[in-house]
Amino acid sequence: MCLAVIAFAVHPRYQVVVAANRDEFHARPTDPAAWWDEGFLAGRDLKAGGTRLGVNRRGRFALLTNVREPSRHDPAAPSRGAFVPTLLAHDAPPVAALPAQVRTGVVHNGFNL
Repeated sequence: MCLAVIAFAVHPRYQVVVAANRDEFHARPTDPAAWWDEGFLAGRDLKAGGTRLGVNRRGRFALLTNVREPSRHDPAAPSRGAFVPTLLAHDAPPVAALPAQVRTGVVHNGFNL
C-alpha cells in the first residue's frame, strides 16, 4: 500500500508539507529527486521512466499512489508513473487536464492521482 499525507497551512514556515511512501518493489531502480529537462523536480523510475511525486516550476504538484485490486491486477498493464509527468507538463488547469488522464486510466492497474 502506498500512503500520502498532505498538510496545508499548518506549518509556520511551509504552506504545504507532503510526506509519502511507496512500499513496494524496494529493489526497483530509481534516481533521487532532481530537476528534469522537462522542468519539474521529481525522482525517476529507471525501469519505466515515470515518477510518483513531482512539482513543476509553476508550483503544480502531482502525486500518485497505487490501489491494490488483486482481482483486477494485470501484470502487462502500462506503468502508472507516466501520469505525474504528464500532469506536470500540462498547461491547462488541473480540472481541465485530469479528464484525459481518467479516460486513459482504465487500462492501468488501480491508482489514485
